[in-house]
Amino acid sequence: MILERNFKEYTKEQFSKEKNYNAILQKVKGSGVMKKKKILSIAAVLLVVVIVGAMAPNIYANIKWNIEFKEYQNRKVDYGLASINTAVDEYETNIDMDYIYQDEIGVKLEGMLITDDFFKMNIGIKLPEEMEVETDTFSYGYAVYDENNNIYGVFERLKMGKESALTYWKKLYKELGVKYDKKDVFSIQYQDSCQGASVTTSEKGYLSTTASMTSNRGFPKSKKLYVRIFDIGYTLYNFSQEEKKLLSVDERTISDGEWLLEVNVPEEFYQREMIELKMTQQIEGVELTKAEVTETGLSVKVKHEDMMKIIEEGMNQPTEEFDEAVHNAIHIEDESGNKYYNFGLGTTENQGEVKMKFALNKEQVEKNTYYICTHVRGEDKKVKLEIK
Repeated sequence: MILERNFKEYTKEQFSKEKNYNAILQKVKGSGVMKKKKILSIAAVLLVVVIVGAMAPNIYANIKWNIEFKEYQNRKVDYGLASINTAVDEYETNIDMDYIYQDEIGVKLEGMLITDDFFKMNIGIKLPEEMEVETDTFSYGYAVYDENNNIYGVFERLKMGKESALTYWKKLYKELGVKYDKKDVFSIQYQDSCQGASVTTSEKGYLSTTASMTSNRGFPKSKKLYVRIFDIGYTLYNFSQEEKKLLSVDERTISDGEWLLEVNVPEEFYQREMIELKMTQQIEGVELTKAEVTETGLSVKVKHEDMMKIIEEGMNQPTEEFDEAVHNAIHIEDESGNKYYNFGLGTTENQGEVKMKFALNKEQVEKNTYYICTHVRGEDKKVKLEIK
């Protein structure tokens, strides 16, 4: 920045050590005895110079932030209104709304699911038919909040190989006038884990995506939700199988626009009866602390003595290998041997405890028999689940 460079050169010229030292000597020689008041005045000037020099980076950081926020305020936003048709059945397509277009890209909320501790949304995206994207890495940023500015969660698309600070949350807080703890800026968000958007199905000119969040303290029962979709793009990787290393990364941003979707949530959407489950016998090394099933899924909290190690090792494993380890450690089976694997794995505030979501609903649990299957202490265990 030219202003910063000139400012630094000016202060260096005007307030150099040599210049101040000579000035002080001249005053001493001229008066014979320097008065205490003059010494204090000179010391104060030097202190001001030091303080200004120390504050300069913060001053320019604030200027940069104010410019970014003004650009954020002036961004192009397109609005859409959605209504939930059904509370439970076929939630993947329970939203009635039209595509909202900008930059030749259409965005539509296709479905939404909210439970006490789980939020999921399906977003449909229309693209120009001639546009080709990498569906494996396709994603976008999103933010969800309600009419009372309760922030469910904010997810920003990670860009490999680029030094880009994740600041959307800060801009959103300021826009909404939300107060937050600067020592823990994410504590006001209800989510404790966010799953970035991923493509579930695709065809020429159309992508169906899903994104989800979990919450230990539970999501509020909101009457109106606002969903923001922004920074749509994907990543291209050049990976050498021979050298087993990443050679290059190319980040592609499809649109810098933003879509704001307003959703009216009916009261019956939250009126779900819950069934609690328990194990018919205990398993050493495994503690089932919670098993609740509603019309929308089975939520489980469990302490498995090997799970933290599996999660830690998973940081350096391919996704498929990590998933296999988790599924082997704990999953659900029915009486016919059909396996049900978790989605939305996350940790809780309790040490050694994880939470999982399974695609089993209340009707299934009431009609059929299910088992919790684990691998712990080198042995496979299978225990029946029953209604409390």
